[in-house]
Amino acid sequence: MDDREKRIAGLVVAGGKAVRMGADKPFMPFREGCLLDAVIARVRPQVDALMLNVRPEHVERCRSRYGDEFALLRDAYDGETGPLGGVVAGLQELPSMGAAWLATFPCDTPFLPRDMVAKLQAAAIASVNVPVVAVASGTVQSLCALWPYQSLSALRAGIACGEFRSVWWALDAMTAPRIEISAEPHAFFNINTPDDLIEAERLARGNL
Repeated sequence: MDDREKRIAGLVVAGGKAVRMGADKPFMPFREGCLLDAVIARVRPQVDALMLNVRPEHVERCRSRYGDEFALLRDAYDGETGPLGGVVAGLQELPSMGAAWLATFPCDTPFLPRDMVAKLQAAAIASVNVPVVAVASGTVQSLCALWPYQSLSALRAGIACGEFRSVWWALDAMTAPRIEISAEPHAFFNINTPDDLIEAERLARGNL
């Protein structure tokens, strides 16, 4: 196995409209920074390079905040396919990143396990050419997944014919192995509403 086959690029999927939050979710204040900062801090050490999938109107804001630290990717389908467009955009960039795998993370989960990618990678060794996805307490965490570059063509085809209407449907159709991740009870707590953000702050005070 050459170095490229071992390398993992990460992608924080932050291109949603966050209707329930009523604001730009990635930049909501959280702890000493914003929610996106917290997710980056959790996942960056787990990958060889990190990219951000953001809405076009957030590109300049990200440039101002992070400079050229991360590649900023637009949705591959202009928001028509939900987070799947972000996954495809990330997979398309793998050759330029010198990587063969894409680890995806939602932008609203600030307590993700620090060893999640390593656990997914260990399972992926036996799962040639198909993604693997995290499961916590029986719940599939569809954006917490590890995708091989070889899955790009299947994703594009499934989207084009209308079969893949969500990340969950795509993973299911591609028979992605589900990997149980042992972690703290709140590790996959996701923030969708202002009340969720308040609860996340409470959890952070007690656990970070």
